[in-house]
Amino acid sequence: MPFKSIGGNLENPNPVQLELISEIHEALTARSIPHWLGGGSALDFLLGEVTRVHGDVDWAIWKSDASDVTACLGTMGYSSQRVRHPEEHIGFYKFDQYVSFGLLEKTQGGDVVTSGRWTDWPYPHGAFCAPDGRLGDLSCPILSAEAQLDEKVNFHKHPAGAPLREEDLPAIERLRRYIAGRR
Repeated sequence: MPFKSIGGNLENPNPVQLELISEIHEALTARSIPHWLGGGSALDFLLGEVTRVHGDVDWAIWKSDASDVTACLGTMGYSSQRVRHPEEHIGFYKFDQYVSFGLLEKTQGGDVVTSGRWTDWPYPHGAFCAPDGRLGDLSCPILSAEAQLDEKVNFHKHPAGAPLREEDLPAIERLRRYIAGRR
């Protein structure tokens, strides 16, 4: 779907973000670059509904693919953003929307972690094996419900984390209900 057809506004960037998710997913898939949607957008794609307005779009990619992703997005009109911890993620802007890519690596023990300050916090087993998420006509790879819940519940406990946000509480409850409903 072309950008002009979405008709988003600045108060609700979700339509613009959905367009960016779609074009990034298509571009990275065409280049055989593994990628997973994370953050609040991953919850939306897991549940099949928009749960709230999101301030950004979060992805996870292998650290070894960062230069290819940067080159790819550069050809698509994304501007690279200088980030505080480039060993952990890369960031871009397009249409005033921030898109971030957490950089994954494997530890010597075989755990998958985000690089930098996060190497002591492995993702749960199966975090990158979830079925694609879907929101309307869009589908893309997402972090598993268990990985999303782990991030929401424990991010604020990590030394590099930030305080638990009020908006995370409903997400935590939705993820818990979703996981319990699958059992």
